[in-house]
Amino acid sequence: MSEAGSDYKSQPVNSLTPPPAPRAVPPSPPEGRGTVAGGEAAEAYLRKADPVARRKLLLLVLAGAVVLLGMSWWFQAYLDDMPTDSGQEMVQSTRDVIAEFLRVLYGGSVLLGLLAAYWFQLGRTIEAAPQYPLPQMRLFHDMRILRGEAKRKYARRTRYSAAVALVLAALLLGTALVLPHSIASDHPILYRQSAPAAGSAAGKGP
Repeated sequence: MSEAGSDYKSQPVNSLTPPPAPRAVPPSPPEGRGTVAGGEAAEAYLRKADPVARRKLLLLVLAGAVVLLGMSWWFQAYLDDMPTDSGQEMVQSTRDVIAEFLRVLYGGSVLLGLLAAYWFQLGRTIEAAPQYPLPQMRLFHDMRILRGEAKRKYARRTRYSAAVALVLAALLLGTALVLPHSIASDHPILYRQSAPAAGSAAGKGP
């Protein structure tokens, strides 16, 4: 009887019941994210947008749109008023249009170059700072605070954007430098010096 009792005690109790599942441990939040009480993963800390900066950006966008529309209206009026009655007037008007287009190319290359320089400097600032955005920055949109690898990845993307802007600036500048020579070779009449007037030639007697 004692042996039966010992055998009964050695058997597992309720052997048909599956063992309890291991306790799930929540993963650690990635760099740049915070935690709430109890160690649970929380949403990223957000830096709220500054209403003043947002209004300034909106005004800047509206001003840029007005400037672009004004330039478009001015250029259309400029084309409508160009003299095209004679061949010489047509040639001169075409030269003027090419000159304005070259100014646009030069201006675009300068703006892209400035944008590339700003992005390069911003990438260096992000790389050196402990977090991004910096505490003193005024944001025009809500932005997650980045730290560690997330911050370094954002800095790399900023430098890549700067490199793309610099390449585009170089392409515009190269086009502005090559275009007049290409037009002169394809249409030499546009850049041919005008012949002296007959009256001035006749007035130069011996």
